[in-house]
Amino acid sequence: MESNISKSFVLKKLVVLDRDGVVNVKPVPPSRYILEKSAIKFNSDVIAWIARISKRLPVCVATNQQGVGKKLLSRKNLDEIHSRINLEIRCQGGEELHYFVCPHLESENCLCRKPKPGLLIAALDHFNVEAQDAIFVGDSESDSRAAEVLQVDYLDVEELRWRIKENPNFPFNFEK
Repeated sequence: MESNISKSFVLKKLVVLDRDGVVNVKPVPPSRYILEKSAIKFNSDVIAWIARISKRLPVCVATNQQGVGKKLLSRKNLDEIHSRINLEIRCQGGEELHYFVCPHLESENCLCRKPKPGLLIAALDHFNVEAQDAIFVGDSESDSRAAEVLQVDYLDVEELRWRIKENPNFPFNFEK
């Protein structure tokens, strides 16, 4: 029997992901930031899932990256990190992700830094999708709050990981 979330997910037109903690393992202190592509540790189950689902739906990333605002990381290095993620997804047969990035410091109080909805609005606009037709997969309160503001369905990454362990093709039933 299919769950309600599976049914509603199948009807979605866009999947938005947080990056750190969802696509890749969240950096742990003292290193709060991924500063170079060699430092990425992928959540391999999520990467494999992204590769599969990206053949059916547009998938993108909405990520706060204040390391850029702190000048710990250049925009060029950030782009290289995102290219490395895309390479991993392409190697597994998936489509490249588009990245919506807030590079601002938390203290700047910008409109794009989650939990404010600016990144999600940008993603919805870019893909010409209404909020009710998207789902956001995240791992933090700021992710869930950003989704809630726009009434975008939210799925915690741990629930996603449990679901793809049960059915690697979640929410669809298709062969690899």
